[in-house]
Amino acid sequence: MAAQFVAKNLHSYVFEILDNGSTSTREKAIEAVYIKTDHQFLKQGVGSGACFVTTLIEGKDIIISNFGDCKVVLCRNGVAEALTRDHRAEREDERKRIEDKVPLLEFIKRSEDTSLVSLDCVCNFTFVMQRGYVELHKGGWRVHDVLTVYRSIGDDHLKDWVPSEPDTKTLTLTPDMEYLVLASDGLWDQVGNQEAVDLIMQSCLREKSMQVATSNVKEEDKIDCKIVNKWMTSEDEFGNENNDPLTKARRISMVNQTKRNMKIYCQNPENMSGLKKKQHSTALMSACRELGNLTVSRGSLDDITVMIIDVTHFKS
Repeated sequence: MAAQFVAKNLHSYVFEILDNGSTSTREKAIEAVYIKTDHQFLKQGVGSGACFVTTLIEGKDIIISNFGDCKVVLCRNGVAEALTRDHRAEREDERKRIEDKVPLLEFIKRSEDTSLVSLDCVCNFTFVMQRGYVELHKGGWRVHDVLTVYRSIGDDHLKDWVPSEPDTKTLTLTPDMEYLVLASDGLWDQVGNQEAVDLIMQSCLREKSMQVATSNVKEEDKIDCKIVNKWMTSEDEFGNENNDPLTKARRISMVNQTKRNMKIYCQNPENMSGLKKKQHSTALMSACRELGNLTVSRGSLDDITVMIIDVTHFKS
């Protein structure tokens, strides 16, 4: 229920708050959107919750917001960069916040006599201090043995410890930025950041190389696709998280070389005349499906949501 409510209403709250200019910055506006979405959902009286992530691109600004375990990964020159931090209960800073939270005050009536209205009535109640706690439960850290995340929409019964304020940051669009991958934990629990970026890059290059290979241009004018195929299939270069600076440098070099070869070929009008023009989104849609299928093949039973944004469209 919470996820459906967010999908149906969040965008309208974004337009509403941005249009009325009630906040000083875009980051504050997005934070207000998250909080309003939470408040409106809690009015429904439904006991469910949801995590999500948003991206607002305005001019050269990219505003990323998230809470829970949804995540945004940037593809920059073929290299993955995580732009968000998961709000999972195993984070020590948030465990401390939850455990240090001002206690709730619950009133437990000791007497069945409800006719008393004087000050003496207070003596018939006990103040119970209920502090937040995070414990290992079913293989992971959970808030009150229930939630693995500590920020969400909904989850009214834990709202004192699980707020709806997102983490928000603003990036400036630069020429080396290529794609943004927004996805739920259903994907990220099974697929690494770099692995996802590799698959997307492979999908886009595969489509371009297929267009070249099936075009009606002269054979001697066709691009040499060997480097493309090597870039797409080298197991040594892909599927890692770029912890080694040398590996990262090799990856960037290979990506740039592939792009240069493709650009040189495509700059020749005679070569382009025989190619079918396809929307780049076709490759991205294919990549979304491949990522979902890969996740399922690895045994995931979780919900999987993936969105890929081609930020090159916003550079002009």
